[in-house]
Amino acid sequence: MYRAILSSALLLAFVQIASACPGQTGKIIFGDDFSDDSGGWDLDANVTVQQGAMQIKTDPKVTTDGTLNSSFNAFEADYCAEFSFPPEPAESNNNDDVGIYLLGTDYKNKFALTIDSAGQAWINRTVNGDNAFLMPVTKEPSIKISPGAVNALRVVFKDQKLTFFINGEQIKVVRASVPDTANRFGLWAGLDKKAPQTVRIFSVKSYQVNQIP
Repeated sequence: MYRAILSSALLLAFVQIASACPGQTGKIIFGDDFSDDSGGWDLDANVTVQQGAMQIKTDPKVTTDGTLNSSFNAFEADYCAEFSFPPEPAESNNNDDVGIYLLGTDYKNKFALTIDSAGQAWINRTVNGDNAFLMPVTKEPSIKISPGAVNALRVVFKDQKLTFFINGEQIKVVRASVPDTANRFGLWAGLDKKAPQTVRIFSVKSYQVNQIP
């Protein structure tokens, strides 16, 4: 687990080697490599920290799950998470999904960038539990779709603009007016249509939020 409590010189050196996403720079507001469970995440029986990763478990009774951070906040910032799909092939006609949350007040009010194991991505905003698509489901060649593949999802929010990246490739810019109280971030994973036939485990390798230089 790494935290931004270093001297400025040491912090600069650390940022250069600890960037979670291609292109992510600046001082670290929050960083978690999940070496322990002290990161302040909203955990439950299906969202745990173990074996150096956050693991999101789905099973025949659980289709999706997610978490918002309860200890740290960020607003205008550079957000990044590294996910890996389950090591087993996706179920037929039931894609695996992973996504990053940001600019949220709670689980019913937030922005999200999501990708799936069929190589598709979409962007949505949830307001009072209702979803609006800011980018429809779109094929994105930058997504790695093989079982166990690691994908980096990154979103930069600055000057009322959200810029979305997948594995270092910019895919969309969206203008957004957001109150500065919408400062929670997080992630989710699960299956697209229904609960899986057997247990499927999604892993999050790192989550990092940086100041924008």
